[in-house]
Amino acid sequence: MINFADCLKMTQYVYGFANVSLGDIAKVERGKRITKSETKDRGKYPVFCCSLNPFGYLDEWNFPGDRVLVINKGNAGDIGYRRERFFACNPCFVLTASEYVIPKYLYHYLCSRRGDLKQRVSGVIPFLKTVDLENFPVILPPLEKQIEIVNRLKVAESYLAGGWGDIA
Repeated sequence: MINFADCLKMTQYVYGFANVSLGDIAKVERGKRITKSETKDRGKYPVFCCSLNPFGYLDEWNFPGDRVLVINKGNAGDIGYRRERFFACNPCFVLTASEYVIPKYLYHYLCSRRGDLKQRVSGVIPFLKTVDLENFPVILPPLEKQIEIVNRLKVAESYLAGGWGDIA
């Protein structure tokens, strides 16, 4: 019987990429429930709740860095990336990449498909279900190609962060 890793490698070899579900290549977790009164105005680690803007700060963290965040309630479908440690509340999905995907590639890919992800949001208070995120389709090239894509986008990000400078 062929396992997932062998099937993935074979598909990537033949077609140059594989179509997979997000849940196949990343662990989807929810943060911990806390209240605003438990947070501080200042602290070591930002707390993310219903938005990519910090909800407050704490001196403890519940996720290491190099993670993708997807808001599931409120600003549902918003996508972020954290290099450093942080605290995620329960209205926030945290994606931990498997060995098949680079976290920064996953972030860029989801950002490029933000509209499709937002179409899965429903409810009076916007809400994204775990199953809808886990079943979200991802085009997954081999790791070498992911690295190349991330490096090219890093150059573009650095130009944008520093202004147009030498581009013109």
